Amino acid sequence: ATTPDDARYPGRVRVEYPLHRLFGQQFDVVSRSRYGGQWHYVLDLGHQRMCVPRWMTDPVYCSELTWGLDPACSLTSQFQLLALLDSRACRSVSTKTSSNTG
Repeated sequence: ATTPDDARYPGRVRVEYPLHRLFGQQFDVVSRSRYGGQWHYVLDLGHQRMCVPRWMTDPVYCSELTWGLDPACSLTSQFQLLALLDSRACRSVSTKTSSNTG
């Protein structure tokens, strides 16, 4: 068991990673563990516990993350998306047409 002044855990941390669903919220740290070579904090959310990578609670690290000026995906991915949208559009039109003829 740990106490609030236990040096092994920071006590409370704030989720600093802007793309995390808990961004900006503070939580008590229950424990820490290593997963995949990285330290993770186990946070007490009140009704459950969640494990987050320690770097997601580091304000300096997270403030230096860049997302790129122009997000891009491969041309192959764009063609796959286009094919998917086309197939759905055709299916939607054929469903509407057949229901209107009956």
